[in-house]
Amino acid sequence: MGAPFGTRTVAIYFQSLCSSSAGNCLALWTATSSIFIDCGIKVQRECREMIEAHRRRAGHLDAVIVSHAHGDHMAYGSLRVLGREGIRVLGDGRVVRHLREWHEPQAWKEPPRLEAFPVCHRLDDRRACGHLFEDPRPDRPTFDVGDFRVMPIEVPHAPHVPTFGFAISARDRGTTRHLVFCTDFHDYAGILPYVVDADFVFVEANHDLELLRQHPNHASRYHLNNMKTASLLHHAARQSVMAPGTVMLGHLSEERNRRALALDEVTGMFARQGTKMRFHLDAAPARRPSAVVEI
Repeated sequence: MGAPFGTRTVAIYFQSLCSSSAGNCLALWTATSSIFIDCGIKVQRECREMIEAHRRRAGHLDAVIVSHAHGDHMAYGSLRVLGREGIRVLGDGRVVRHLREWHEPQAWKEPPRLEAFPVCHRLDDRRACGHLFEDPRPDRPTFDVGDFRVMPIEVPHAPHVPTFGFAISARDRGTTRHLVFCTDFHDYAGILPYVVDADFVFVEANHDLELLRQHPNHASRYHLNNMKTASLLHHAARQSVMAPGTVMLGHLSEERNRRALALDEVTGMFARQGTKMRFHLDAAPARRPSAVVEI
């Protein structure tokens, strides 16, 4: 665990370890703090190997923060491994309850350390957000994991499945870096204010509308399509003073999307609107790690 938040400067690193409907796991670390966002690895051996590979790179793993209880974001196999490793698993109280009801880990010999983070209220989009990371309001609680201050943001996903994106801040070389991670949602109004002036963004671009027409899927209605993702990023860019260094698209459907289609939709939106794209745009591989990004 790191020093109290904001008391020192750190170098911040990010890597997508996998990102698709088959499994999602994002890694964020400094020299002294390390977290996963989700860990939807169904095969225990693969989960152990992923954690071991991350530890070789980052040196440790402090906690896993869970966006929601769907199996591609927190799997039974992952919970078994995390329990044996003694790694904290943090989620909204409703998410923790779902994981306990669906997997019954309390009956295991080595149960995972499931802990609830503070309840986060929905963002009222009619209010100006101000500097949310620097001055969080009582209705938007945060919690700290080492060098990272985490603000959960509830987003609309599937019915009866509480789902959260995360605005995460950390001190980097004397300034505060603002990072946004959000997948599995279908309306970006609540997340847009956080993307404005963020230093790094990882956001879902789940499906292409034409490929969805060719391969219908009921669940796709609960995910952000390429066009909406492009609109989100364009609106954020128009409202931002500073641009992020990198925007990475994630959770691309392997059947209903293609890397080139997702990237082209975003670059095309900026071109059509005559807006300069001031950030590096990338897309996370589905089943293998991305390059490491220094934020």
